[in-house]
Amino acid sequence: MAVIKWRTSIGGVILILAGVFLLSGCQGGVDNPRAYSFRLNAAQDVNPDITGRPSPVRIWLLTLSDDEALRHADFFSLVEGASQSPALGVLARRSLMLRPGESTDITLSPSDEGRYIAVLAEFRDLTEGRWHRLWPISRDRTVPLGVRISRQSVALDDLNE
Repeated sequence: MAVIKWRTSIGGVILILAGVFLLSGCQGGVDNPRAYSFRLNAAQDVNPDITGRPSPVRIWLLTLSDDEALRHADFFSLVEGASQSPALGVLARRSLMLRPGESTDITLSPSDEGRYIAVLAEFRDLTEGRWHRLWPISRDRTVPLGVRISRQSVALDDLNE
């Protein structure tokens, strides 16, 4: 009797393991069609301090439901606060620091409600230069985007062109 229980439990374990392997094979290989990849590059002279010395800069990636927030809100309204700002159309925020001359890659998967991706640079002096750029989210295809952070401005480029 003990031998039969042992064989039955071995068979059950083999069956469970086979099921796990089959199911794990089904989930692989599918990329998120709405994932955007970014290549961020900070210039050597980025974000000068009061003496003109280059300084690290915080970069913010925002998913927006519309572009009105970026047109009318100030920088700090868009990025401050522990929660999201639905009144401003901000659905999600992500930030990272870049040192002068540094490059990094990042991937962002906007929600279905997202219509735009905004890139903001938290320059020491926000009154000079261009601290934000906007990219429309496509439902059909995504493109790898290049983000160039120069001395006091942000630029977005389609890396496929």
